[in-house]
Amino acid sequence: MTNIWVSLLPLAVGSAVVPVQIVITILLLRSPGGRRVALAFVAGMSAVRLLQGLAFGMVLGADAATGDAADGGASPFTAGLLLIVGVVLLTVTARAVAHAPDADEPPARWITVTRDSTPVRAFGLGAGLLLIGPKFWVLTLGAVAVIGDAGGGAASSILLFLLFILLAESVHLTILGVAFAAPRRSGEVLARVSASLEARDRVIVITLGLVFGVWFVLKGLAGLELL
Repeated sequence: MTNIWVSLLPLAVGSAVVPVQIVITILLLRSPGGRRVALAFVAGMSAVRLLQGLAFGMVLGADAATGDAADGGASPFTAGLLLIVGVVLLTVTARAVAHAPDADEPPARWITVTRDSTPVRAFGLGAGLLLIGPKFWVLTLGAVAVIGDAGGGAASSILLFLLFILLAESVHLTILGVAFAAPRRSGEVLARVSASLEARDRVIVITLGLVFGVWFVLKGLAGLELL
C-alpha cells in the first residue's frame, strides 16, 4: 500500500495545486451566484475525473489482469506512463521559465464567465478546463495505471480512485468548506489567497513541475530498468 501512495500522492498534488483553477473557484465564490456556482464548478471537474477513471479503468483493466508488474512494482506500461508524466511536467516547467503560455491555462474569455455565472455554466467551465488540459488527462491516466498495478480488486481500486479525486480537489473543497462555514468572514481571506496565488503563479508552477517532473522521470526510468 505504501508503494501505491508513493506514486499516487504526487499525482494528486500535481492535480490539486493548479493556481488558475483555485483562483477561478475563489472568483466564483465572490460572484453573484456565490457558493452554488463554485460548488457546480468543482462538480464539473469531479464528473470529468469520474468519467476518465471509468474509461481508463476499462481500457487498462485487461493489462492489470495480466499481472505484468513484477514483485509488486510498476508494470512496464505504468513505468512508461510515469515517465511521460515526468516529461509533461518538466515541459510545463520549461514553458513557465521561458514565460511561454501554459497549454493548460483556460482562454481569457473563459475567465470572464466567472463574473456572472450560473451553476450550469460553472459546471461546464469546470469540466472544460480538465477536458482541454493534456496534463490533467496524463495525471489521471497515471493514477488509474498506478491503482491498476496494485491489483487490489474492483472495490479497492474504486475506493483508491475516489480518494485520488478527493485529494486532487482538496484545495477547492477546503476553500468551499471555509466559504460555507464562515460566509461573512471568508470573503476577505479568500481575496488575499487569490491575490497571493496570482502573484506567485509562475513560481508555484516551476517549483512543483521541477520537483515532481524529476521524481516521475526517475521513477519511470527505474521501473523500465533504465536506471
